[in-house]
Amino acid sequence: MAEYTQKIFPEYNILSDDAIKYLEKYLEKYDIIFSSHVFEHFSIEDGIHLATLIKEHLIDDTGRWINIMPNASSIMA
Repeated sequence: MAEYTQKIFPEYNILSDDAIKYLEKYLEKYDIIFSSHVFEHFSIEDGIHLATLIKEHLIDDTGRWINIMPNASSIMA
């Protein structure tokens, strides 16, 4: 999906990686962080940790996180 998206949006740097490890390792800030069908696969603790990391990596005041989570109730299981 990342390769396909990169072709459609060549002006953006599209990454596909382990989100927690990547955000713990690098310090860059981003205009947009997009996640789709990801959060329902994390425990509540890891999800909170990832959300905190995402917030820290968004450009202050203008950065946006777009999250698609169709099965949101699954994190409560």
